[in-house]
Amino acid sequence: MNKKGITLIELLVVISIFAIILAIAIPNYNKWKIKHEREKDLRQLYSIIQQYRTKAFTEKTSFKLEFPSQNKLDIKNDNGTIISSITFKVSFDNPNTITIDDRGTLSNTSIKLISDSINDSLPFNCIVSNGIRVRLGKIDNGGSCVAK
Repeated sequence: MNKKGITLIELLVVISIFAIILAIAIPNYNKWKIKHEREKDLRQLYSIIQQYRTKAFTEKTSFKLEFPSQNKLDIKNDNGTIISSITFKVSFDNPNTITIDDRGTLSNTSIKLISDSINDSLPFNCIVSNGIRVRLGKIDNGGSCVAK
């Protein structure tokens, strides 16, 4: 007699192995997803700053990038009118207002992600400006944003 197929025991073993693999993989996936979202938001903010620097220089106008809350950015023109608002998934640590003048230079400032084990493991967790350059950076042990 030639029996083809699988037994109930074999099926339970395969399902058990699959469940163990998922139990290991899901927490790592969630951590990876959070890291990816935070890095994406930081890079998006960096891109917005660069975009409005260029716009200020080419249009000879000034802009203010203000944070009414830790995860919301309002972009205002030189009249103080909000021209755009962006809400991030990540929260920034007491973000400063960024002023961009009509030459495209910025106020000296740094913007940091709120410190936690995930943010501290990111390749970049802050943005620093010295007036002329804007760069992504990493927070050092003293709490300063060091450009990378």
